Amino acid sequence: MGKNKIAVVTGGSSGIGYSIAEKFVLNNIRTVLIGRDISKLKTACGELGSLSDFLVCDLSDIKELPEIVERIIKKQGRIDILVNNAGINLKKPMLDISD
Repeated sequence: MGKNKIAVVTGGSSGIGYSIAEKFVLNNIRTVLIGRDISKLKTACGELGSLSDFLVCDLSDIKELPEIVERIIKKQGRIDILVNNAGINLKKPMLDISD
């Protein structure tokens, strides 16, 4: 595993998440990108290089989260940094939004 810190960036395949992941990798931090689009994730990791990895996950499905965390810890050993960047624009009243 080495002594690299381990970062997880949700929504890391594009935009702000990608920029954050890029800074982590440039600073020798092993970075796991999480997103829904495998094609975008593969492209991002191809650009970021060997310190990057990805997992496909729809974070709106809360039941998937424990398994994703378990998979990251099993492969990387731990999580040192978490960036919750993924988001969507819901046009609903606040009280109508579920987990």
